[in-house]
Amino acid sequence: MLKTFYLMCFTTLSLFAGIKPGFYHLDGKNPGNHSGYGYNGTVYIYPQGDNYGLFWCFDGEIAQTGIGILTDNILSVSFVNYTPKEDLSESVLDEIPWCDGGVVSYQVVSETELRGAWTMHLEDEQGIEKLTWFAE
Repeated sequence: MLKTFYLMCFTTLSLFAGIKPGFYHLDGKNPGNHSGYGYNGTVYIYPQGDNYGLFWCFDGEIAQTGIGILTDNILSVSFVNYTPKEDLSESVLDEIPWCDGGVVSYQVVSETELRGAWTMHLEDEQGIEKLTWFAE
């Protein structure tokens, strides 16, 4: 009986010990539109020391990049809109608004599924997302 209890505890803990690195299919809804039209994309999640790095891709292009901290099965991520380094110039830097980022908080449902809410700076509402792992 005690052996079964330890096995159940270990299995539960190992299930939420981390996030599987790789590509995730993204299903999301924009703020204020949770029952209407959604959006789809791909998120790449990779370990970065004690943290996790993320890239959000839409239509085959990187759109956003972020850094996250995993604590108690919650991945808290700060993200910004992505601009390739070669596209940066003085004039582009002057045009990028200071509020060009946001946060997302994903609950780790399993090693291969995350669900969360996100918002952008100065936004009044939250969007929602579901990530499902599909490849390394």
